[in-house]
Amino acid sequence: MSTNATSPGRSRPERRQPGQDWSSWPTYESAALGFRDHWYPVLWTEQVGKKPVAVTLLGENIALVREGEEIHALHDRCPHRGVPLSLGRRQFPGTVSCPYHGWTYDLKDGKLCGVLTDGPDSPIKGRVKVRTYPVRQRFGLVWVYIGDGDPHPLDDDLPEELRHNALVIGGRTDVRKGNWRFAAENGFDEGHAKYLHNTALWRLFKVMPAWNKTRVVERGEWLVRVQDEVHWEPACPVSACGPTSAGGSACHCPTPPARPRRPTP
Repeated sequence: MSTNATSPGRSRPERRQPGQDWSSWPTYESAALGFRDHWYPVLWTEQVGKKPVAVTLLGENIALVREGEEIHALHDRCPHRGVPLSLGRRQFPGTVSCPYHGWTYDLKDGKLCGVLTDGPDSPIKGRVKVRTYPVRQRFGLVWVYIGDGDPHPLDDDLPEELRHNALVIGGRTDVRKGNWRFAAENGFDEGHAKYLHNTALWRLFKVMPAWNKTRVVERGEWLVRVQDEVHWEPACPVSACGPTSAGGSACHCPTPPARPRRPTP
């Protein structure tokens, strides 16, 4: 159990918020900052221009730097005095220079290739380096691998729908404070979209049923939802609204607002 120190020799259990018990999924619970050894999309390629861009991924601060058509990722901290390299200068091709003392790093391997304030014969040149991260560009997105050792192919982290379909991807990036697990779980929670958002503007363009029977199946390395039944009217939970002689339901309750409309064939 993790603890928070309150005074020397004393500790108290870490306080959890409601809904934070993932003890039955130990791998999920231990991934407080996310799952390592995977590729992650971080920005649109067009968002990385002439100046370095700072991003944070799985708790690691990263500087994205463009060199022509290539985008490189380096740990966003100069080991000299801790200044973020995302604030650095692009003074020489294939390098980024720390704005404090001009410590200059090769974008490909992160090695210190010069200290501008020492001149060309700096004694520490080549003796220092910053961590670099594997980068790929796909679908107009910048993908960064966070993990140890050599990365596996990007395709291994992409669902089949992305790998083999002709498609156009659009979207936006938005940084929000909070537990990433809640955001991820909310993303694949289809139930709340049907009910909570049933009066939202975007629902005019996306028809959703009132309820459905769904099961989760394994398809290759992925879990997918399969809908066995789709229902366009909400089922009345009031016991007084019983079945009719015709086999339907005789609901006497007020009509709920904004019920989903069944799409026209």
